[in-house]
Amino acid sequence: CSAAVQNLLVAAHASGLGAVWLGIYPRAERVARLRELFALPEHIIPLAVISIGYPAEIPAPAERFDPDRIHFDKW
Repeated sequence: CSAAVQNLLVAAHASGLGAVWLGIYPRAERVARLRELFALPEHIIPLAVISIGYPAEIPAPAERFDPDRIHFDKW
């Protein structure tokens, strides 16, 4: 299921849309609320909700490279 969610996010991005993975499982209160909201049977375990829409802005990619985290043959 996680791979399917990832593919949905990639497809949304490729279509010019913004998408956010909203985690549901394993938080019991979130699973219960989503089951109630969508009248899901007990044997269905929701993994995530994906919010999709047109982004209001497109931020620049974050620079997260840290050369101190690179180790060669030692820690």
